[in-house]
Amino acid sequence: MADTAVAITAGTGTNIDTRTEATNGNHRQVVVIGDPATNAGVAPVDVTAGLKVDLGGDNDVTVTSGTITTVSTVTAVTNVATVASVTAIANALPAGTNAIGKLAANSGVDIGDVDVTSCALPTGASTSAKQDTMITSLQLLDDAVFAEDVAAQAADKGIAVLAVRRDADTSLVGTDNDYANLQVNSTGSLKVAITAGAGSGGTALADEASFTLASTSFTPIGGVYNSSPDTLTTGKGGAFQMTTARGLHAHMVDAAGATITPSSDYTHDGALTIGSTAGPVAVFRATSAADAAVSASDDAVVGCATLTGKQIVMPYATPAQTWNYAAAAGGLVTTSGVTAKTAGAAGVRHYITSAQIINSHQTIGTEVLIRDGASGTVLHRSWAQFTGGGGTYRFDPPLRGTAATLVEIAEVTATATAGVLVNLQGYSAAE
Repeated sequence: MADTAVAITAGTGTNIDTRTEATNGNHRQVVVIGDPATNAGVAPVDVTAGLKVDLGGDNDVTVTSGTITTVSTVTAVTNVATVASVTAIANALPAGTNAIGKLAANSGVDIGDVDVTSCALPTGASTSAKQDTMITSLQLLDDAVFAEDVAAQAADKGIAVLAVRRDADTSLVGTDNDYANLQVNSTGSLKVAITAGAGSGGTALADEASFTLASTSFTPIGGVYNSSPDTLTTGKGGAFQMTTARGLHAHMVDAAGATITPSSDYTHDGALTIGSTAGPVAVFRATSAADAAVSASDDAVVGCATLTGKQIVMPYATPAQTWNYAAAAGGLVTTSGVTAKTAGAAGVRHYITSAQIINSHQTIGTEVLIRDGASGTVLHRSWAQFTGGGGTYRFDPPLRGTAATLVEIAEVTATATAGVLVNLQGYSAAE
């Protein structure tokens, strides 16, 4: 039947506990849930939360949905599909091997941010030894780190720099700004390539660049001494050859680049072929004696110099081979010849380089002759006017006499008393 109110008339005996509903004024019977032996333990009913049930210590409860506000003691919770939140857990989590959700061993699982406020280092002899080893290793690494511009100290430590052996002269990196290793060749030598502009800090000089004394730097070069040097072939490089005294060997070459080798075989008076015979380095012979004659045309000859090292150039000779003739007192007064220089040895000629002629006669003028030999060929003829006539003469080239022949002077018209004064200068040479 449908729910409806049943009228009850109050009688005698046991009371019926009823309550009047606040919404419609109807009466409802009150059912008391509790321990029938006592009047205690009545299950409370809250206006908002409803009936509150104490299940005791040996009963389970299943909640299909909703919120459990307070649980004093839970023996076990099984088959919980979702727990929205747990405000607090008063007791520590129990010990054991059971996993808590996904906090079991799950590599790579993100459990969120964790703040570790403190963590004591492990203790024990073995652990301490490992810690000491780690500290020592870190200190060794730190010993090899130096600050910029710090002076070196004795026993400073460093890190060995390794290089890669690479026989081919190619790069180990593929693009710009890549890191690259040092390279060595098959013998362990470090490869160093000099690029364009290298040495511009003070060891290189551009072609035709200006050189300033005491300030311009240059690259020094060295040489090698070898008593039996090898011969280079075309296209091969070689070191400069030096003497034991560190002097640089130098060789002359002809226009075609062929070496002209100085040789002691080409001695003085040795035969030379013009245009084909390579002559020795020029050497001058210092002498005060007679000239060193040669026996034939095109023979090698040693130049002559004075005892002070001055080169002697024709028409002059060594000082010992020069001569002078001074006019006799009164000069030439007859037409007879006068010997100015006696004949030289076989092959030796007299050369006249200059002459001074003055006529002291007051009224007679005359020709003056310089002859090759007694009454011989006239080498020079001049006019000497009376009362100081004549002149000074320099012969270039010198007057050249015949070998082993004297030099003679004479006047054509006899001056009788006051004569003609003649002075000569020259040299003698076997050429």
